[in-house]
Amino acid sequence: MPSNVGNNGTMKTIINAYLFVYNVVSLLGWAYCLFFTLQSLAQGRSAGQLWEDIGVVLTYTQSLAGMEILHSLFRFVRSPLLSTFIQVMSRVLIVWYYMVPAE
Repeated sequence: MPSNVGNNGTMKTIINAYLFVYNVVSLLGWAYCLFFTLQSLAQGRSAGQLWEDIGVVLTYTQSLAGMEILHSLFRFVRSPLLSTFIQVMSRVLIVWYYMVPAE
């Protein structure tokens, strides 16, 4: 039985490290989008010009949030699966079906 406890602790460490890296990557993507949004506002650029600057990064960053559904499914986090699915998919659908075809 002690070997299971060690493996469980190792698995938690791996999951926590993975979640940390996932969150850092997500933070960097959103920080990039925020920086260019603020810069665009300061320069008086249009929404279309802003989308040209950040559209690809925003699309991939928001799509990466789909991993949160898997995190909930595999119990990496304590978020309820259904509400996580609804929240994430609503944002992903807006980006992919409304914003991306506008290009």
